[in-house]
Amino acid sequence: VERCGLVATVEREQRNLDQNTIILFQRLDNKFKIAGDLLNKHVDILPIFTVLEALTLPSIYYDSFNFTGGKGISMGGKAASYEDIAIQTQIFSEDKGRIQSFIFSDLNAIADGLVTFKLTMILEPNLTTYTTNSSNN
Repeated sequence: VERCGLVATVEREQRNLDQNTIILFQRLDNKFKIAGDLLNKHVDILPIFTVLEALTLPSIYYDSFNFTGGKGISMGGKAASYEDIAIQTQIFSEDKGRIQSFIFSDLNAIADGLVTFKLTMILEPNLTTYTTNSSNN
């Protein structure tokens, strides 16, 4: 009994394929899956610096930076005044597309008139995702 249609075509093609070719394709498929998983987990921190460059006032600078993985960063820095930190707070709060949340803490006036601070920031998850950023380029 000979079959017709899609099932018959698939059966015929299976008979025509060499078992070694099938094994080769299965191994290749597994390698592609592993490569895809690695790419999806890869983190790109360049966009963090792009955001900071675009949003940070000229009177504020950072003297320490720690990427806490995934989407969080913590920094230390100095500002010309408390008012500059208040303005910077407003700028960060208006950027809803890239910054989820942030906290300025440990504000202290120091001898040279500057104000030291610590800043913790949680970024939008897709900001540091390599596959998102590579597809945008």
